[in-house]
Amino acid sequence: MSQQIINLLAVSILGIAVYISMAIEGYLPLLNLSFGISLLILFLFSLWTACLMSLKRLIVLCLVGFYIGYLTQIVGTKSGLWIYNGTYNSFVFAGLIWAISSIAMYGLSVKVFKIAFRIISDYLKKFSGPIFVTILFAIILLTIKDYSAGLGLIFWAYYITLFAFAVYISYITDFQTILRLTISAWIIGNLGEYLGSQSGLWTFPFNPNYPPLFLVLAFWPLEFIAQYSISGFLTKEPLKLKTENGGYRMHTKQERLLEKFMFLSALTYFVAGFGFILFPDLILNIINQLSLRFFPDFKPIPIQIEKFWLSMTFSMMMCITALSIAVWINVRKNINYVVPLLVAKLSSSVAGLLLFIFSARYFAYLVVFLVDGTLFIITLSLYFMAYIAIIKENVRKIFKPSVSTKPTKKEVAVASLYGENKFKLLDSVLNRTGFSKLLDAQFKKSKKTKDKFLIAIKPNFMFLYSKDDKSTFTDVELVEHLIKRIRGKGFTNIAVVEAQSTYGNYFKNREVKTVARYAGYSENGYRIADLTEEMVPYDYKGRLGKHFAGKTWKEADFRISFAKNKTHTFCYYTLTLKNIYGTLPMQNKLKEYHTKREHDWPTIESMKHFPVHYGLIDAFLSADGQFGIIKDNEPNPTKTIIGGANLIAVDWVGAKKMDIDPMLGRYIPLAIEAFGMPKIKWIGDKSCYDPWENVNRLLPITLDEVEEAYLFSDWLFSGLNVMDPFFKPKRKTIIYKITRCLFRPIRQMIFKYGEI
Repeated sequence: MSQQIINLLAVSILGIAVYISMAIEGYLPLLNLSFGISLLILFLFSLWTACLMSLKRLIVLCLVGFYIGYLTQIVGTKSGLWIYNGTYNSFVFAGLIWAISSIAMYGLSVKVFKIAFRIISDYLKKFSGPIFVTILFAIILLTIKDYSAGLGLIFWAYYITLFAFAVYISYITDFQTILRLTISAWIIGNLGEYLGSQSGLWTFPFNPNYPPLFLVLAFWPLEFIAQYSISGFLTKEPLKLKTENGGYRMHTKQERLLEKFMFLSALTYFVAGFGFILFPDLILNIINQLSLRFFPDFKPIPIQIEKFWLSMTFSMMMCITALSIAVWINVRKNINYVVPLLVAKLSSSVAGLLLFIFSARYFAYLVVFLVDGTLFIITLSLYFMAYIAIIKENVRKIFKPSVSTKPTKKEVAVASLYGENKFKLLDSVLNRTGFSKLLDAQFKKSKKTKDKFLIAIKPNFMFLYSKDDKSTFTDVELVEHLIKRIRGKGFTNIAVVEAQSTYGNYFKNREVKTVARYAGYSENGYRIADLTEEMVPYDYKGRLGKHFAGKTWKEADFRISFAKNKTHTFCYYTLTLKNIYGTLPMQNKLKEYHTKREHDWPTIESMKHFPVHYGLIDAFLSADGQFGIIKDNEPNPTKTIIGGANLIAVDWVGAKKMDIDPMLGRYIPLAIEAFGMPKIKWIGDKSCYDPWENVNRLLPITLDEVEEAYLFSDWLFSGLNVMDPFFKPKRKTIIYKITRCLFRPIRQMIFKYGEI
């Protein structure tokens, strides 16, 4: 069954529920033709809108719409703002109509007004949204004076909260979104309130002919902004009413099954929690009636409601609901949130059984044991199935790469040369791989003069911790030798580029130009470009979407990746492809490219827009071992330079020299998927480095999980890093000093001599 059919069935059930509720509560006799027709139109429009939504968004929007709508009716009637004229003084139907109205307002906002407001969207400023929401709240203050006598603390607390929340939403989204939501609420609100009052379903004491202005102009928009944004947060869908591209991890079948079960669990626990707090007598009576009918030997439990334990039950149910929602939103990242949920269910199940056996034979105790025990078993089974599936997928990534490595392009020359003179090696690599011809070809294609033709060289030096350890950054002399060779061909517009790194979180003087000068870059005949300081907005389309790019890197006519030969604790090895990760311009890379986005696919996405024309690996002095990316106490004099016109081919050769399967790395598989596998013509030395120690395969998998929790990983890395005294610590808090003391033994193990 397709998702659209399921959505249509869900809205149809909601419509039937409105009719049944109106009949039970005694509102059908008050229903006139105009309100009935408008309700039918609203229902039909909601059916159309439902076909445009995801099932998650539809269900959550309906639930949030119902609860906010019903809460609004309670606050309004208690405050004397309106009076319902049904038989039993109940108004569940109003909450259900509000849920349908939410769907209709969603459709108006997302589709009907999309084209009209696109025209003026470029002219609306960021502060327009908060100002507009403030005007809505001002309408309440200016027009509610006739009703002010019945208003109390609850009323003002409720609507001030909605107002504050709407201001926040208007700030993080765009004005177009807020305006479209508001107009949708005005249309649905005016029609609904007016026709309902004319039918006699409800009455406004001071406005017999028309709903008060504060109700239709302010209450409805503030409430709909809240339910729209809350439903967006819970379903992890964009708040802006336009198509946005975003990346997400593909989940296994077992994970998707757990995800669906967690969604159903969240709904169940949420409804059950409110059921316990609102109707405790009713629930216990139902259990007792079932006990008397099917198990007459068991005692009916006494109807004694202890408010303290009732509040504790409600608290536990809401906590379990939150855990379920967290797993549902991102099952792979938050799968271990299932563990405390399992503990709660197991504890309550065992407690119910023990009370039944040793306290009293109440059927209610047995129900707790059976229900929570069943939930525990099902949840535990699905949890283990999903967890094992994740482990198997990680193992498959290690031992069975899924990307085809069959060559799909013309032959590419890669030179891997060994020798004692690093400058001669570099020249020989450039000559044997056609570097000059490639550069000249790109120059002719650009139709620029040589002084305008921009050449950007990306070395690796922002993970430098001390200039005395040359195994951690690209040899400055080699980079400047390359620049001298390029200038010899008449090109003068040359930039050495880097972006700031996570080290800037913890230490001063970590700006690109400062680190470059510390490393020894002379800036003679070239300039240093800090891609972080010069970053500009850029729309990558696709998965990365609207992000940023360093201006020099973006505008370059010829790009070179000059990597350092190192192992890497996160991705086994770091060569020319991983070196391009350093062009992503945001400084806090741990947060932006490890926690939020991962670090591999944004790099490949950037290369689609800013192709790199040539790759070099400085393997004259190399860093291996588990922490080669950070420090190698005994760097390897591998005396090799590798280069070629295709980064995949260069990295393939570089990985083979490390005696490691290139497909183990996180960058080559994605690059092959994006650009295809080249046919490699390997020139020169094909032997593996000896000695050489690669990263243990469990380390990258473990760290990939650690980095997902930003606060923990930021705290961890702040304690592990060692830096030359030139880079003074930024943090001087007690917690930071304690952290540094705690991690001192580990730092001494990695760096041997501890602090620099």
